[in-house]
Amino acid sequence: MKYTLTICIYLFVISIQPAFGQSSKSNNQEDNIVLYNPDVIKIIKNKWNTKEVKLDSSYKFKRIVSFFDQLKVQNEGIVSTEHLSKPESDILVANYLNTKLTWNRFNQGKDHLSTDQVINIALKNLPQKEELMAFYYNTIFIHLLNNQSNYESLEINLDYQELGLNEKEGTIMFLSAMRHIGRQMYFYSSIKYPDNCFRAKEFLKKIPLFNGRPFFEVEIPEFEDFQIEVDKRYPKVSFQQYFIPEFEAAKNGYKKCLQ
Repeated sequence: MKYTLTICIYLFVISIQPAFGQSSKSNNQEDNIVLYNPDVIKIIKNKWNTKEVKLDSSYKFKRIVSFFDQLKVQNEGIVSTEHLSKPESDILVANYLNTKLTWNRFNQGKDHLSTDQVINIALKNLPQKEELMAFYYNTIFIHLLNNQSNYESLEINLDYQELGLNEKEGTIMFLSAMRHIGRQMYFYSSIKYPDNCFRAKEFLKKIPLFNGRPFFEVEIPEFEDFQIEVDKRYPKVSFQQYFIPEFEAAKNGYKKCLQ
């Protein structure tokens, strides 16, 4: 598997003023401060051996374990309702910390930090919830893309309402998917055109429907933009300016193949 996540993190999340990471202007943005269980550090220092640490068996923790366990399986199971449903703050932060630790593995020399340093810095600079959701759905669709050869088709409709997502959250999920599976579609539709177009048509079978529509029929509603980190080497960028062009490229490339 090309993209491996190896850490399960247990977090208690308590809704409290004033803020969850950075402040958000969204009317639907809940304000949270995140308190993490000290057992997180114990798990990390024991190389993620949870048998050495007494852990809570709450539903939230089970979802985190299930999520990271599924990322070890090389199939399409990650796009189940369980994992695509609106994520709560604890699993959003768990995924974010794990992503930061994964990025740190590729740092060299003085840029390579200890596990403690990575977690402490990340917890002190948590993004707003919208960015955390984009990180979460990016993880899911990276995994789906990396395992596309392990399933024939994906007969699934991602209904935003059934997943507990509002319009903006559903759009974040969709554009996160387009950054990865959409980019693959664009490559099939543009490189060695038109000889690769048959691959684009085959790949369409492996892409879910979004609110009952194939990806190239989805219309992006207006929504308030936010900043997101897409490359650890550079400052954050506009979510809309970075992600929407990925969708447009995939859509236009596929339609070109249909012609």
